Amino acid sequence: MNNVKNLYNISKDLCVLYVEDDLDIQERTSIYFSKFFKELVLASDGEEGLSLYSSKDFDIVITDILMPKMDGIKMLEEIHKINPNQIALITTAHTDSEHMLCAIKG
Repeated sequence: MNNVKNLYNISKDLCVLYVEDDLDIQERTSIYFSKFFKELVLASDGEEGLSLYSSKDFDIVITDILMPKMDGIKMLEEIHKINPNQIALITTAHTDSEHMLCAIKG
């Protein structure tokens, strides 16, 4: 329980952009994220995520990789053009190592 309190204390003032195209996963995950972060902004694809990112400052961007319109890697490339120091976390249900290597190199 102490670890959860520590995590909450660290994350309670953070604004997070969460980009996930699977709406069921997005809904279930956002329930937990909203308990820890001050503000959670949701997007359903990379294009929407980039648009939202351009209008607000985020402490963390959490994104899926494979999405319609713009994938998470391309979105993060564009975000890093705006803010090279942006912290990002990548989530994926896929085991394709090629996508993960692109994300790590990016």
